[in-house]
Amino acid sequence: MGAKLNCWEVMAGCDLDKCPCRVFELADGFLGGRAGGRACMFIPNTCCNRNEQSMEVEKVHTCVTCDFFKQMCTEEGGRLNREYFNQYVSYRSL
Repeated sequence: MGAKLNCWEVMAGCDLDKCPCRVFELADGFLGGRAGGRACMFIPNTCCNRNEQSMEVEKVHTCVTCDFFKQMCTEEGGRLNREYFNQYVSYRSL
């Protein structure tokens, strides 16, 4: 299996200067990604397709229609959930 891609490597409209995924170090290594690159669906204020989404309502609609999110669901299955993400980040912050 090849290297796992991060969201900014897949998303054509990603604004790398504004998106917090690139610097969200607590998620580094989450599901094999770098910084928040494989946790974008759980990080507020992402800039997917050059549109900033705060959280919850805005992000839910954007994520469920996102090809990267769909790919992540296929690759990661049950490990792609908020509880697992929160546990991962909590452990990393110790």
